[in-house]
Amino acid sequence: MNFTPNLTAGLGLALALSLAANAGAGYIYLQQRDALAVAGNNLEHKEGETVTARAAADACSASVEALAASAAVMASQLEPLRLAAQQRAGKHFAQADKILSTPAAVPGDACASAQKRVSEILATRPKGGG
Repeated sequence: MNFTPNLTAGLGLALALSLAANAGAGYIYLQQRDALAVAGNNLEHKEGETVTARAAADACSASVEALAASAAVMASQLEPLRLAAQQRAGKHFAQADKILSTPAAVPGDACASAQKRVSEILATRPKGGG
């Protein structure tokens, strides 16, 4: 009995299977290495985007703080004008209340009453458009 041809065929088959298994393992290794490289690259880009977003948020916060400070200064500068306007408005409200509570100047004739009231109001105003 000669086992050499069967042994050679068996060894050849084992070698072919080993070669295929090694090629498959090498292919899998290369795929994993490439995926890891891509993931690392993506991570670097995301870290860069995070830094950029944080810088933009910090700049926005600083701008909002500056606007708040500016608004506080402006509000303190305009407070006297607001108070003066409020006093003038109070006088106008009082005058409007007086006009609305006054009975008709000419009972039964709204047009004549309105003309008389306007004449009285204009007569109390200072001359010269003031």
